[in-house]
Amino acid sequence: KDDEINREELQVSLYVLSFGSEAEAVDYQQRIADTDYLTVWNTLRSDLLANPPVAPVVTEDGVTETPEEPTSTATATEYVWRNQEGLELTLGITVTATILDDLSIGETSDIVMNAGADGLVTYYIVQLSGRELRPVTETVIEQQKVEFFSTWLEEVRIDGFEDLGGWRSRAPRQPAIDARYLVAQPTFTPAPVPTVAPEEDPAGNETNQENNGNNSEGE
Repeated sequence: KDDEINREELQVSLYVLSFGSEAEAVDYQQRIADTDYLTVWNTLRSDLLANPPVAPVVTEDGVTETPEEPTSTATATEYVWRNQEGLELTLGITVTATILDDLSIGETSDIVMNAGADGLVTYYIVQLSGRELRPVTETVIEQQKVEFFSTWLEEVRIDGFEDLGGWRSRAPRQPAIDARYLVAQPTFTPAPVPTVAPEEDPAGNETNQENNGNNSEGE
């Protein structure tokens, strides 16, 4: 089914403003109405880069100094050429549907909320900056091939499998073992190895006796 593999997919680029409270989202929505979206986005982005969040610091005495909570929860982010799956993982299904279904390039959304798995609610105002069909990665193509094969295999298993049932009457009820393997085999016992006494040297003994006789005459 190579002709059914999608080698292109819809991808979008967008600017995103996110907020931890609805009140702040409404405040920024009014700022956008007074100026324009990109001016507000760029101003917030510059402020965040100039004043990044400060992490807790542990002093030499072991005391953790926690910085003051930021007065704003607003963030400014840009996403470049993201597909639907990537957007849903990042922004949630509701926000993604708004981006893909409702917005044209250059258009700004209303405030859209998304509840995360942890129960926290985030409010978004987004502007679409690009939309086009783009080639998918080889990884995505391989995933499609695996999915097509799994679907085909399942269809064959359901529609093309026929259980004749004849094998059941021919299946053995007990293991068939050759009778020769049921006879106890003799245990091999190695033969004892004989112990051989060391041989004496007759010449050496005679020499010792002569030496003993000579020693007696000398005395």
